[in-house]
Amino acid sequence: MLLKNHSFLTIWTPLTLLLLLIGCGSRPDAAVGSNIAATAAPVPTPSAPSTTPAVSPKPTNTIPTDASETILMVTHSKSDYISFLNPVSGSFEKLIVGQSPFAIAEGPNHRAYVSTAEGIAVVDTQLRRRVALIPYQADIGKIEFGEYRPGGMGIAVSPDGRFVYVGVYLPGRSKSQLEIMDTEKLSITGSVTVGIRPFDVVTSLDGLEVYSIDHDSYSVTAIDLASNKARTLEVAPYGRGGFEKPHYAAVRSDGRLLLPYQGRASSFLTLSAASMRRSR
Repeated sequence: MLLKNHSFLTIWTPLTLLLLLIGCGSRPDAAVGSNIAATAAPVPTPSAPSTTPAVSPKPTNTIPTDASETILMVTHSKSDYISFLNPVSGSFEKLIVGQSPFAIAEGPNHRAYVSTAEGIAVVDTQLRRRVALIPYQADIGKIEFGEYRPGGMGIAVSPDGRFVYVGVYLPGRSKSQLEIMDTEKLSITGSVTVGIRPFDVVTSLDGLEVYSIDHDSYSVTAIDLASNKARTLEVAPYGRGGFEKPHYAAVRSDGRLLLPYQGRASSFLTLSAASMRRSR
């Protein structure tokens, strides 16, 4: 996914279609494709003394620090790092964040959050350094790799940057879990049960609700953040059992949730505090 601090819908295609094609396969050991987020290149500033140990290898490629350039952050799910990639020059830097990183959500104040198999990695995008790794509240068991590995999947940041929401997949169980992290305390403050394999997580425009896109249960779970109560809507316009499952989502300017299905068609969801209605 290509993320910037503006409307997600404006950059939904065509990258989404590519991700959908590589994000789901018939083999359980198929690897999830890389996810991408975009950030402005950092402006050089004097480095302050760090209170945390450096976790990234010494970069072998130097990326120009022109603030007008766009730098992509790319996850590498078969490894333990993300890359800061200059799409023009092809140069990049690697940063170790945790085993099997899945997705990236960019927040304010030069912060990005990466869902890994181990926990939520907190990244300083200006210094290009991991500053924390917050373990999940759920017991995910053994750390694994691959498309069906347990741990963090979809991830989103609240509009004010105060909270991070991450879907945690728990193999062998009938439900998964959405966990809420306080970005100031850097701790998990709550959790809500959601559907199976929460591939993506997005927030409403006003930040009052969070939506979990539950891939394997053909559903969307909407969480009212004031009460932490969840509502579930089945989204299986092509039936169950095939590969036409919900993967990713975008919230339009009118509040509707856009869900693509393997590039075949789109189903629009209107999610509100009072009702959940689907229109085709």
